[in-house]
Amino acid sequence: MKKILIFIFFVISTVTLSGQSNLIGIKGGINWTDVSYNSGMKGDVGYVTNSVACISSGLTYDYIDNGNFIWGVELLYEQRRYTGIANIISPVYPPPSPIYLSDHYVYYAIPLKVGYILGETFFGFGNIGIAPAFLKSAIDEHTTTDSIGNKTSTDYNLKNSNSNFELSGLIEIGCGYKLLKNFEIITSFRLQDSFTSTNKYGSHHWTERDLCFGIKYILPTKAKASN
Repeated sequence: MKKILIFIFFVISTVTLSGQSNLIGIKGGINWTDVSYNSGMKGDVGYVTNSVACISSGLTYDYIDNGNFIWGVELLYEQRRYTGIANIISPVYPPPSPIYLSDHYVYYAIPLKVGYILGETFFGFGNIGIAPAFLKSAIDEHTTTDSIGNKTSTDYNLKNSNSNFELSGLIEIGCGYKLLKNFEIITSFRLQDSFTSTNKYGSHHWTERDLCFGIKYILPTKAKASN
């Protein structure tokens, strides 16, 4: 993580010397995540999940060239959570009751985006890109109820059964308003879908929706020295 931060700050300081517009900022918001999963084992038909609102926040950097194209990178802390009911079918050992799931994941994500911006004081923008992400933690809580109504909850650490790396594609739209001379406020909606399976032993794909708000600071451009 320290190497990633050093690289990002190096890129920012280098581009600022000759760039047209360079913006750094912070953002935060809410994401909702759905997951499709099947272990591939006989009798396992997967399960249906319900997304739970979680937090997404972090740092942003954007470079806007003369043609109004945006090149951006972000460093985000992302929570992902869902609940569901496991539908495990076994004619030999049927489960005594449904298994209720509540899974909690935390990722460090580094979205890389390219897009286009329209407008000046009030503006709109659209981006597409990829979002590499690195798993920090994964906890699975199982809750069952026996025949007399007693509930039992068990937590499982899923980090070893999940891939440490995930790659997603994203599409984003948003708008913003320029405050004073060097500040902007923005809001955006992002749809993100994973290319890779995050589970080592089955098919496990994320679909994420993010609603974010942020503030950006436009870095002063450095004047070229005259001869």
